[in-house]
Amino acid sequence: MGALGAGLKNQEWDVSTLPKFEKSFYKEHPDVTNRSDADVEAFRRKHQMTIAGKDVPRPVETFDEAGFPRYVMDEVKAQGFPAPTAIQSQGWPMALSGRDVVGIAETGSGKTLTYCLPSIVHINAQPLLAPGDGPIVLVLAPTRELAVQIQEEMKKFGRSSRIRNTCVYGGVPKGPQIRDLSRGVEVCIATPGRLIDMLEAGKTNLRRVTYLVLDEADRMLDMGFEPQIRKIIGQIRPDRQTLMWSATWPKEVRALASDFLQDFIQVNIGSMELAANHRITQIVEVVTDMEKRDRMIKHLEKVMENKENKILIFVGTKRIADEITRFLRQDGWPALSIHGDKQQNERDWVLDQFKTGKSPIMVATDVASRGIGALLTVRICLIIIVSNWFSTNGVLIRCVAFTLLYSRVFTLVPFSLPWYECGVGILLPLIKLLAKVLLFPGPSDPHTPGWHFDALSIAPSPLGVKYRWLANMLSHSPSSSVLEHVRNITHVLNYDYPNNSEDYIHRIGRTGRAGAKGTAITLFTTDNQKQARDLVNIPIELTGPPANANNMPIGNRNRRW
Repeated sequence: MGALGAGLKNQEWDVSTLPKFEKSFYKEHPDVTNRSDADVEAFRRKHQMTIAGKDVPRPVETFDEAGFPRYVMDEVKAQGFPAPTAIQSQGWPMALSGRDVVGIAETGSGKTLTYCLPSIVHINAQPLLAPGDGPIVLVLAPTRELAVQIQEEMKKFGRSSRIRNTCVYGGVPKGPQIRDLSRGVEVCIATPGRLIDMLEAGKTNLRRVTYLVLDEADRMLDMGFEPQIRKIIGQIRPDRQTLMWSATWPKEVRALASDFLQDFIQVNIGSMELAANHRITQIVEVVTDMEKRDRMIKHLEKVMENKENKILIFVGTKRIADEITRFLRQDGWPALSIHGDKQQNERDWVLDQFKTGKSPIMVATDVASRGIGALLTVRICLIIIVSNWFSTNGVLIRCVAFTLLYSRVFTLVPFSLPWYECGVGILLPLIKLLAKVLLFPGPSDPHTPGWHFDALSIAPSPLGVKYRWLANMLSHSPSSSVLEHVRNITHVLNYDYPNNSEDYIHRIGRTGRAGAKGTAITLFTTDNQKQARDLVNIPIELTGPPANANNMPIGNRNRRW
């Protein structure tokens, strides 16, 4: 089975022969021009804004100063926003100037509108699409959920311009997406895997793309999409405008920017390192396992006094997620659960119930690979392939294979799979026949078509335990992905403490978004004592209090390790 995108060849471009296009639209507002350098620096300092690059435009402080056309401003004012967010204040002049842009800001900071509104202006300045043309604006996103969120914003603000868009992602039938692309769309929001499928099948092309957005670039690289991103960019004219958005600025993201952005300008909002949001009040209670449910109920009683509150409860495994949800529902609490074993339509329904407040309590896993049959997306030489039961000569057997390939693959690491060495000789011939069809994409990566694969309910095996570290190291969080753009989560409760500080920061980061305040409650047991030092030393954004034990509210201080 070839690597995804292997059939795509980079286009050869002669820029001198390409049709010209407009990409510079920014005219500085007189109020911006008249501000002193000291005033500009004070504004940037107030909003923790740092810039890099040559001739970076000054930030705007109001919507009118951004200079958007009337058809854009009418939609913005209809939403009732009081003022631009920090990333919008600096990002709009940068994007409208036609320059390549890097923006580093936390999720929920308003960055989607930072590139969406300039893209509408960009589209309206280009020639109309002809039959067979691909999109003018391409937005790449790591997950289906983020792609859908971006599409909603594009629809909302682009409707007055009659801008057509489509959202291209895996895990759903291709037919409607192909129809949208064949009719012609100005905007395509896509996950890399499904877009590669469409390009390889000739269902669209990127010859008209002049405005490229890489949203959450750090997450796309973490999820192993770098080869696909490079393949996709190889199909786009080199004189395009490229905007890259990321929550962090690791060397992998810097390398991608260096390769594909030209003379870019950069804005950073807050810290570029992973740190706890200073707007989140962190409460840590040291409890026993027997006390956890009672303490959870006490917190729920307090949180649910306000009917507008939403609380997200993180647990360690899908089994515990289901158990806690049953326990809460039997006790009369409006709780639902979401984890990697649920079908996509059920996950969508649960998410909608949580978003709308019909079920303000959601129980979720963040490392679904701890469960049985975790599906991962990795680039690695060791591949573990697990099938369902297969019938051979009337005998049901479980097929397990280790193969060596060097490509991006969909793998399943079996925590609970029994392994019989004596059966390898019998299984290998069958494996060679079936290996090409036993690559199962799943909830943790919905970008490529495949079959849903239910987890296997069998006892843990030595093999599963042996490779548990590999799954924990390489997996990413399906639950975190679907929760990425749920707004107004007021509280997070860590019923089970995560394996590491990074997961802790990502968990509590589901609250306190878009300038709001949040509360994160953690139930910490003696089983978690190895993580105690890391918890105390978790960095907090500079505007927040220092992260040390003395300023963390901790219950039951009399407990000792």
